Amino acid sequence: MSKILVVSDIHINDYAQRNPTNRFRLYQGSRTVAQNIIDVGRKEGCDIIVLAGDITEKSVIRPYIQAEIKVFLDTVMSAFSYGFLLLGNHDLDNKGVEQDISDACLGVMLPGNLYYAHQKVVDIDGSKFGFCNWMPEFDLSWIDGKVDILFTHARIC
Repeated sequence: MSKILVVSDIHINDYAQRNPTNRFRLYQGSRTVAQNIIDVGRKEGCDIIVLAGDITEKSVIRPYIQAEIKVFLDTVMSAFSYGFLLLGNHDLDNKGVEQDISDACLGVMLPGNLYYAHQKVVDIDGSKFGFCNWMPEFDLSWIDGKVDILFTHARIC
């Protein structure tokens, strides 16, 4: 069976007020974290990754931060066969129930092997995997039947 690495809450941003040098935290939060993810994936033999939300710190971000997020996504995805992306509350500009990949700047920078998976059910090695973004109200009505594993970016109370 395929091994899947699940990562969330990276929150890539510049954090200028906390930088010891120019863009230090931005590069640490993207390049160093990307390499750490790759290292863990290789060590554990993972060929699939799920990026389960809050890749970005804010839904509307400056161009130089967008460029760094693109470097992060390309770097991480170069080490995996394919992956699935979910959007977290920090990624989404639209906080409503009707969500689309165009509600996040990430939508224009996805590598070819990273798939937006909101409210999708996918068969991997005979198991059903469900995927769901952060939603203002947790809802599983889109699932027909059962899934073996659900990946989401949710705060469940």
